[in-house]
Amino acid sequence: MSTIALIMRATAHALADVLFGKGRGAILALLYGHPDQSFYYRQITRQLDGVSDGALQRELDTLSRLGLIDRSTVGRQVFYRVNRNHPVFPELRALVAKTVGAIQVLRSNVDSSQAPREDD
Repeated sequence: MSTIALIMRATAHALADVLFGKGRGAILALLYGHPDQSFYYRQITRQLDGVSDGALQRELDTLSRLGLIDRSTVGRQVFYRVNRNHPVFPELRALVAKTVGAIQVLRSNVDSSQAPREDD
């Protein structure tokens, strides 16, 4: 079972890198994985380890300009969320789920299976 998971993870990861790149893929996985939730910038930076602030800001600006995500400001905080009204939302959400979203699911399953159990 673990061999299948490793192959799936490697294939999904390679495809995600080709389609989205590391930073954009991570942002899309986070936002499209939680389409009903808004994230403020600091939340996103905490969630996306390994993505530089400059790359993160650049990708958020690009995705916002394209209309794939919505950007809103409340006071001094800037919030981002997916644009569910964009014509490609259903297709992009499905593609993200099959590529970068699959990586998050596999990673969380591996992490939870390696956690110590109370009965051990």
